[in-house]
Amino acid sequence: MVNFVQIPNLPAAVSLNGTEQLEAVQAGVSVRITTEQLKQLSGPTGATGPTGATATTGATGHTGATGPSITGATGATGPTGSTGPTGSTGTAGATGATGSTGATGPATGTTGATGSTGPTGATGGATGSTGPTGPAGATGATGTNNISSATGGLAAYYAATGITLSGANALSFSSAAPGATATFSAGTVVVADTYTITASNVNSQTGTSYSLLNSDNGKTVTMNNGSASVLTVPAGLTTGFGCIVIQLGAGQVTLTASGTTLNSRNGLKIAGQFGQAGIINYTTNTYSVGGDTTT
Repeated sequence: MVNFVQIPNLPAAVSLNGTEQLEAVQAGVSVRITTEQLKQLSGPTGATGPTGATATTGATGHTGATGPSITGATGATGPTGSTGPTGSTGTAGATGATGSTGATGPATGTTGATGSTGPTGATGGATGSTGPTGPAGATGATGTNNISSATGGLAAYYAATGITLSGANALSFSSAAPGATATFSAGTVVVADTYTITASNVNSQTGTSYSLLNSDNGKTVTMNNGSASVLTVPAGLTTGFGCIVIQLGAGQVTLTASGTTLNSRNGLKIAGQFGQAGIINYTTNTYSVGGDTTT
């Protein structure tokens, strides 16, 4: 049996969990036990003692001072009630007095627009008749026959160039150059331009390259070679230049530009032997190429 237990002075807030160490005296010997062991050594709970006498009631204290009176906030305004029915219409008021008469407007109205101009009157009298024809002038001297005259006519001019003229009602002339013969029938002949008569209008080429010249204007240029050939269109040819190029040989002919522009719908190569291409200048150094061409 434990005779004495020394319990440490612990703060009131400390809660015992059974592991705390306590010092106990048993049969004059000091031993250490835990709070859990102490709980197991405790004896049974004794009977409840008698209730003590009730103490007399103390005197009533003074009434405290009245607290301040605080008015609460005003509550929100309630919803507006529905509109009441419209009252009946009142009786009509008396008619007011008649107002004074306004000022009189101007007597004359605005002038109307000017009317359109009337038609033009008839033309005066008819044109007078033509006066009589005046007397004919004197007949001039007979002129020189410009066809047959050996001194002042065409014969004298062309004699110096190797061209002879013949015929009374017809004019024919021929040049010493072969193939240059022309005949003009009787009647009026009008020469509207200057024409050059040459021995041949064909420029035959047998090499594999050729560059056009101004002298090829209006001519036919033939390329006759078994190998591929090149025909060059150079810059500086006369504006309006035109010629025909024919591929006589088996070698394909290609048209090339040198300082010029060649425009073609189908290409710049002649399609094959005996094919032809037209070369036409339509502005400075710019040409249109057409005919039997391909790419």
